[in-house]
Amino acid sequence: MKQEALRFFEDESGVKALFSTMDHGNMKGHWGGAPGNRFRFVEEHFPGLGRFLVLPNVQHENRVYPVRNDIYFTNPNCDAVVTSLPQLPIAVTGADCFPVFFYDRINGVIAVAHCSSKSVMLGIILRTVSEMMFLGADNICAEIGPGIGSCCYEYDEGRAFKEFRGYEDHIHERDGRTFVDLAGIIWRKLSDAGVSRICANNICTFCHRGEDGEADLFSYRRMGQPDPVLAGIGVFMLLE
Repeated sequence: MKQEALRFFEDESGVKALFSTMDHGNMKGHWGGAPGNRFRFVEEHFPGLGRFLVLPNVQHENRVYPVRNDIYFTNPNCDAVVTSLPQLPIAVTGADCFPVFFYDRINGVIAVAHCSSKSVMLGIILRTVSEMMFLGADNICAEIGPGIGSCCYEYDEGRAFKEFRGYEDHIHERDGRTFVDLAGIIWRKLSDAGVSRICANNICTFCHRGEDGEADLFSYRRMGQPDPVLAGIGVFMLLE
């Protein structure tokens, strides 16, 4: 049985946000049938708009690409996309890194960001919020999508306390091993950036299982760090 896409902002009628499962196929790059998989996924959920998808070549930095008019790159080198244009699907891929969906319902501005540990600590969240505000947003809410949870995100202890300096309360020791709560850090950074409402689905890409008991989300770590990377996709769009 095919696993359905994960849904976000289900209580909002003005947007549509989805994240694919492994059943939809690899969505990253140009291998493993990814271009066709992406097109089919977008066409299934956003009919007629597959060729307009804006999907970044993720840099794991803090670059934000604003789409202000109908002249834009479909594959910009960045880590987040912001727009106020309706009927334009924007997306990021992910396979343990978190997709974060941003929405200002009153002012009609959305964004989606690829939140890896590196991009988060480099300020991708504040940069995304700032770019949204430049487009008129002032009442932003956010939903944190699936990513590797603190249950499974094992880290070298020395690196963890160095790379997540200032967020030591999100580093945990368990059975002599060190784990990082990246979702908790993301939540804190969203709050510090002034996001008014934050939600998280608390789904771990590493250990989550579908209704059949099998892994249903791509996980870079669970899959043995494959090269090339295989990933799902989070797609977000203003409906009107």
